[in-house]
Amino acid sequence: MYDIRLTKQAAKDAIKVERAGLKPKAIEIRNTIQINPFELSQSFEKLKGDMLGSCSRRLNRQHRFIYQVLPNTEGCKDENGNLYEGIVKVISMWTHYE
Repeated sequence: MYDIRLTKQAAKDAIKVERAGLKPKAIEIRNTIQINPFELSQSFEKLKGDMLGSCSRRLNRQHRFIYQVLPNTEGCKDENGNLYEGIVKVISMWTHYE
């Protein structure tokens, strides 16, 4: 299991996602990446260029859920005291940066 953390931008984007009716898709993606951020059952791609090291999943044709997978160097644990495998930092949920 991975710890999910939103950047300030992603938190702002979450409001736009909800208003656009994309919240169910965002929740589906969040649930998938919390278990396995590299799961291939959904549209998934590793980004290049300025976003090298980030991953992207489609919310719709225009908007993407962009995140990075980081090691759990802080030793973060879930509510049951189990160590997280890593941390997923959600960067954006509204646009696709090239």
